[in-house]
Amino acid sequence: MAALTLLPSFDAKNNRIIVCEGKTDSEIISRILDHFTDRLYIISAGGKKSLGSVRTMLGERGYPAIFVCDRDFDMMPSAATNTFHEQNPKTTWVCHDIEGYLLHSDWIYRALQDMSDAPEGGRVKKPNDVVEVEASIVAIATVMVTEYAGRQTLHQLRQHHQISSVRNALQLPDPGKDELDWLAYIQNIVKTAKTQTSKLPSQPDLDDADIVKRLESVQSSFRSWASNIETIRTYFSGKAIFKTLAEKWTPGLSSDMLRSNVLSVVEKYVADIRASDKAKLGDDPRLSDFAKLAEKSLSDRTQI
Repeated sequence: MAALTLLPSFDAKNNRIIVCEGKTDSEIISRILDHFTDRLYIISAGGKKSLGSVRTMLGERGYPAIFVCDRDFDMMPSAATNTFHEQNPKTTWVCHDIEGYLLHSDWIYRALQDMSDAPEGGRVKKPNDVVEVEASIVAIATVMVTEYAGRQTLHQLRQHHQISSVRNALQLPDPGKDELDWLAYIQNIVKTAKTQTSKLPSQPDLDDADIVKRLESVQSSFRSWASNIETIRTYFSGKAIFKTLAEKWTPGLSSDMLRSNVLSVVEKYVADIRASDKAKLGDDPRLSDFAKLAEKSLSDRTQI
């Protein structure tokens, strides 16, 4: 991993830069890809909003770079998948955020076993098996459905109506609020936008009934996604789920500690892949997006 201050010594001919949002992102990418190549500099922009300024700085220096950010609610997974193959240097994780790639029950179960054997192990509650870990993840995602449906509905409306400035002036409903709170919040945004503009662009007839229909449709999708571990990784925040998992299985310890221990399990697994003569990181669908990112960055048909 390289900091911005080290870039003056960067070899632009043989190496490439991957710029990600924050320190957690750079740590995860580095600990996975460093086993396969030493030609990548992984740096943190200090937040999604800073990616643009870092891109400008690197462009002025003539440094080739790929920029990768969390998908969040910005686009659907299918659109994010396409960014791995586009010429555009910006890439978006298919999972909601990078932590989602670590949400595999067997990795988490192994990490909890390892943590229970460590000095702080007395605080760790060991799950009975992998199935119990997966059930915990599903239960957590189920509680998140209303909030995520509300946020996704809001983003859909922002794509078609000038309401982003109104949203920034209003406080989001607290986690745990029900669908009626979210409905009232979104209706308030649209109502405020109507008073600020002569009409809402693209769809001047947007009314409460249409908002209700949109919210119910999105909520139905998220309920379905919350019941399956594969879609949970894609549509829900891994960072948020790790926070609640830590509260359940490692009370008193930070979610960063749990995530780091899971990453250690992944790193050992990746090292085994690297030691194999035939296996590649891209062969495992759980980590193939990291291989795609590296291959796109290197752009010389290197396979990882």
